[in-house]
Amino acid sequence: MAIKRKEKTGIERRWFKRYPLKAALSFRIVSLPSPARMIKMIDAARKGKMRDISVGGVCFHSSHLLLPGTVIRLVLPRSPVGKANSRKARVIWVREVRPGDFRVGVRFN
Repeated sequence: MAIKRKEKTGIERRWFKRYPLKAALSFRIVSLPSPARMIKMIDAARKGKMRDISVGGVCFHSSHLLLPGTVIRLVLPRSPVGKANSRKARVIWVREVRPGDFRVGVRFN
């Protein structure tokens, strides 16, 4: 059955009426973007807030979920353990402290 679409004008340009509905759902990933698009998404700079630092690594908060084993590059400010610099680090652990707020522990490479 083909759906007829009327030409939309003005502010409301949706093709189909929306109905408010708050309900649980589940989903499964069935395909991913092209490798070039994935690299662009992955390579984007993210922001976080440092919690603490040592000569061995950093603990910080992030709104982005990072998986243990992921290698990242941190841009670090001057701190008690060294001058401002850029360092590679491996994600060792991740804890979700609130929905969308992750505490991340990394070890410098």
